[in-house]
Amino acid sequence: MKLNKKNLFFRIFTLLSFIFIGIAHSYITGDTAITKLYKHASEQTSPATQNDQGMRLIKSGDITGAKAWYLRAAQQGLPEAQNNLGTILLREGQLAEAQEWYNKSAAQGFPAAEFNVGLLLEKDGKLAEAQEWYSKAAVQGFPEAQVNLGYFLKAEGKLAEAQELFKKAANQGFPAGQNSLGTMLLQEGQLVEAKEWFKKAAVQGFPPAQNNLGTILLREGQLAEAQEWYSKAAAQGFPDAEFNVGLLLEKDGKLAEAQEWYSKAAAQGFPEAQVNLGYFLKAEGKLAEAQELFKKAANQGFPAGQNSLGTMLLQEGQLVEAKEWFKKAAMQGLPEGQNNFGTMLLQEGQLVEAKEWLKKAASQGSSDAQKNLDLLQTEGK
Repeated sequence: MKLNKKNLFFRIFTLLSFIFIGIAHSYITGDTAITKLYKHASEQTSPATQNDQGMRLIKSGDITGAKAWYLRAAQQGLPEAQNNLGTILLREGQLAEAQEWYNKSAAQGFPAAEFNVGLLLEKDGKLAEAQEWYSKAAVQGFPEAQVNLGYFLKAEGKLAEAQELFKKAANQGFPAGQNSLGTMLLQEGQLVEAKEWFKKAAVQGFPPAQNNLGTILLREGQLAEAQEWYSKAAAQGFPDAEFNVGLLLEKDGKLAEAQEWYSKAAAQGFPEAQVNLGYFLKAEGKLAEAQELFKKAANQGFPAGQNSLGTMLLQEGQLVEAKEWFKKAAMQGLPEGQNNFGTMLLQEGQLVEAKEWLKKAASQGSSDAQKNLDLLQTEGK
């Protein structure tokens, strides 16, 4: 089963205290009702009250009305409103204006805005600056920033610092922090602790944790419970879980349903699903579609996709291209790729190098590679 260990950044452009619903409309219009609403907002003396009213309107789905209240409070310098206004503007596609209001809020030390500034910088490829802003928000205990900063530190090899940040976010009940902490603990072999943190995040509906919990339960032999958590994550469109649901269905002989779930995950670019779906299509005689899926997986660097693509190319007589893909898979340690690459080298007369790759494959349990080696020994080579 696929256990999610990806560095998933939890990208939230909103305050925890509200959720946007639907698409926002521009405030600047000639609508009389909106003009009256803005005038009424302007008469309020407390920016905090204006911001609170905006948040109430957000909850009711009135984006335009909320924007009017946020704008007035933001103009008076309230950092919460500046951040909230920035979020609405961002959702409207007004990036420059959104960034301006985020910056104003962040300059006052508002952690949600510091986090949002970091997100925009990261999206723009300015990683050092993004990390700096995440650090500012993380110091104030903002869990989203703690998680994102943790992944930066993890990538730098600062595992202890990263784990400490994940733990801080996890202890605030933040599911992405709980899942990230669980992943690190799992990598350290602390299965019991990892499972506990995955479960905390899973019960909050966090799909990566639901998938991870399902995988641990499956390894423990608790098939029904595992399937339940996989299904919950898959129902939210999480591709790892969609793939795992497909695997269980295929194992149970429910091939049509399995193919359906593989299709869902493959459509999201999940390489394992692309390969499995490709084999379904190949069996149906849909060779072009199958090869396209193998190619998509191969281009993501997935070794099983590279080997599968190489196999189809070999069958078509495209020996040079096939060899290239087998080599890519072999270098990533895939025994099937090592055996196929070794076999092609053998056919080319490169005996020493061929035997080297066949031995690597055989050491990983490849019976095909072992047979090839035995044949060579029989022939005295």
